[in-house]
Amino acid sequence: SEVVDGKLLEVKAAVSDKANIIKPVAKGEFLGEELYELDQPKDIGWSKAGELYVADRTGIQFFDKDGKYAHRINFVKGWSVPSGCTIDKDGGYLLAFYTEQVLRKIDETGKLVWQAKYPLVEGKATNNPNYITVDPDGDYWITDGVRYQLLKGTLDRDEFKISMTIGRVSGTYTATTRVPTDLPGIIKAFRNPYTGNLYVVLGPSIKVLDPKTGKVIKEFGGFGLENDKFQQAGDIFFKKNGNCLILDPMMNTVKEFGKDYAYVATYANEVKPGMVKLSSNFSTGLTYDETLNRMYISSGMGNRVYMFDIVK
Repeated sequence: SEVVDGKLLEVKAAVSDKANIIKPVAKGEFLGEELYELDQPKDIGWSKAGELYVADRTGIQFFDKDGKYAHRINFVKGWSVPSGCTIDKDGGYLLAFYTEQVLRKIDETGKLVWQAKYPLVEGKATNNPNYITVDPDGDYWITDGVRYQLLKGTLDRDEFKISMTIGRVSGTYTATTRVPTDLPGIIKAFRNPYTGNLYVVLGPSIKVLDPKTGKVIKEFGGFGLENDKFQQAGDIFFKKNGNCLILDPMMNTVKEFGKDYAYVATYANEVKPGMVKLSSNFSTGLTYDETLNRMYISSGMGNRVYMFDIVK
């Protein structure tokens, strides 16, 4: 069921909406460095050198495409656990610290490059960054999970100069007075490298924004069991053909959507009556290698990364 505007609605799978299920082949899993295994891994992606990087509570580990451990960098002792990690355009790593209310960048050796905050707003709203990403112009997009805002800023010494704010501060509007650009429950924002648009994850739904105007281009997903719905939207990987892969960490599935935001397929290797899922445990991060057609999914509870090959 789902609560909408104070009313409890029943959510049912569409009987006539048959899923296009693609069954990937499980290619194994890896735990990280021997004796220093992954500790609640979350964000996952590709380094400038082409290695797979996996960020966990204490640092970032690097692997080849088959999951063989290569090396690691450790976060500075005393830092809190990062709420988000992504790569900058020069190959450095951008870290958001929700509890410390700060953003940091480290280089490929783990050395701190900069540490910065962004301006507080009036009232009781604090700065609590969930995530940070960057666009080719050098502007950073900060996802704030308390203010319910997406902020565009340029780094100026130890603070960001904010040039655009999308979304109103949490608590300044109600469910009945929302406008399309409000971002309630914002978790992460990803930039599509091929279109330049921003994909903002709001719980089970995704809003696509124009980064120049901040206007909503499309909203898709939403809570439900239908093929084009999610229990929770998570990481997004953008394919070269214009489609995107979206992780549902609650259902342990990955769904593909086209350039027109329409549902394409569900990736699941365990298909039984009433149960469709990938053989992974508490999925937290997703990335993909289009050359190998291999999907990588991190597990926050399993402390490992699962690999799945898409056989065509």
